[in-house]
Amino acid sequence: MRASRPSEAAGAQPPPASTDRPDAMPLPAKTAQPLPALLQTHALCRHYEQRSHPLAPRRRLHALQDIELRLDSGRTLAVVGESGCGKSTLARLLALIDTPSSGSVLLHGRELRMHDRCALRAARSQVQMVFQDPMGSLHPRQTIGQILDEPLRVATSLGRAERADRVQAMMQRVGLHPGQAAHWPHMFSGGQRQRVAIARALMLRPALVVADEPVSALDVSVRAQVLNLLMDLGQEFGVAYLFISHDLSVVDHMADEVMVMYLGRCVEHGSRGCVLRRPVHPYTRGLIASTPTLGRPATPASCVIRAEPPSPWKPPPGCAFHTRCPHATAICHVQLPALRWHDGRRVACHHAGSLPGSLPGSLPGELPQAGQAPQRARGGG
Repeated sequence: MRASRPSEAAGAQPPPASTDRPDAMPLPAKTAQPLPALLQTHALCRHYEQRSHPLAPRRRLHALQDIELRLDSGRTLAVVGESGCGKSTLARLLALIDTPSSGSVLLHGRELRMHDRCALRAARSQVQMVFQDPMGSLHPRQTIGQILDEPLRVATSLGRAERADRVQAMMQRVGLHPGQAAHWPHMFSGGQRQRVAIARALMLRPALVVADEPVSALDVSVRAQVLNLLMDLGQEFGVAYLFISHDLSVVDHMADEVMVMYLGRCVEHGSRGCVLRRPVHPYTRGLIASTPTLGRPATPASCVIRAEPPSPWKPPPGCAFHTRCPHATAICHVQLPALRWHDGRRVACHHAGSLPGSLPGSLPGELPQAGQAPQRARGGG
């Protein structure tokens, strides 16, 4: 038997190893790796080509250019801008309905490749879409029960009884009676049809819902009910929203972040408070000043958007907004401004920071505190 050394027999700890040797260096403390974003895009672009007749040369339309965004779970990103700015194109790309011309889309940190059908099939169950026209998005020859059952039948292995239970539970959650499952879409009002569309989008418990103007076709009182329903379901299921709207008051109620687009490019992107209370880009200021608000003073001339937007087939050189901007200078006509950080948001403007700071046309209300949830929409019913 081996004899014990005095230090071992006494129960003493062995002397510490010398730190002069490389193998005796203390190990670095393990740090928690940050979780990847739910959705992320890098240099996302979408181009379309068209010919006026078979012998004419092809023309290219840049519908979306160099979009960079990040959306975390449970958050709402609102995309605003005039018609034709690329909002719906962005929605179709993120909902995996259309294919990007270049760039990448990452879901849970993994890049989605359009040629990988298995990966796309799994990703589509995590990303669902609510369209603007509820009647046009619902199959007229299917009952409500069949419409809500179809995602479960296609994407899951649940039996008929389990699917029926989930359909009834979801109908109750969105405010519809389970007995209405045998009804047809034309038997419902516009607000009820949009509730069906929301229920269908949530049947698979997705991580992201792309809502393309989901309340623009509804009455004001019904609109408030649907907005509150979206907010409640988002909190209950932890769903993130990409919310597209022309109505900035709706965006103010729903969004955590706001991205403003013009002719396929992002011109301002930041928190709801920064963009809607302290807008920097002249285009954002013009959009907010165009929002009807009772008791607001007259819109100053420096905030008025002049003329009509240029054709996306022939965008102007330099900053695309310079043909309508009251603050445009010579550099705006020749150089495209890059997105840069200014005052807590990203903005693409050569004169960001040098424009007047106050904006009589900004949305009313106090700046929300950090982490404050959007307010519930108000309306009858």
